[in-house]
Amino acid sequence: MKKLLSIICFVLFSLKGYCDTLDYYHIFINDSIIGQYNSRSAVDTIIIQSEKFKKSDRLIIRYAKDHPCVKCIYGIKVFCEIKEELPQSETKENFAKLSISLNRLKNLRDKYGLESFKLYYYTRGLEGLNQITTSLFVLKLE
Repeated sequence: MKKLLSIICFVLFSLKGYCDTLDYYHIFINDSIIGQYNSRSAVDTIIIQSEKFKKSDRLIIRYAKDHPCVKCIYGIKVFCEIKEELPQSETKENFAKLSISLNRLKNLRDKYGLESFKLYYYTRGLEGLNQITTSLFVLKLE
């Protein structure tokens, strides 16, 4: 009887349990971390003081997918409403450094009077098909 009860309990607990999978990402300015988030984080806006960074400083995002794709390209892209090519970065490795020049963003902000930039993370197959895009955050340079 105890054996039967143990088996029933095991089956019920197995059906009740589930895997909670989260993608996570870290944001850096050069090698200094400014934030650690996951796919459930409620980060809307990140503000960076533009007078504090140098021309060579870079915004680096390391994004790790819980289910990495073997034959995919990972990247980040900046979006805003201008008719000029915007910065982006790509890699073939999960959780690799994806970097964008902060000086380039500052120049775009000054040239077009932009208030913010929206950053997206994407994965796509090597053939360029099946792109999946995730909104990360809005970046403001003050």
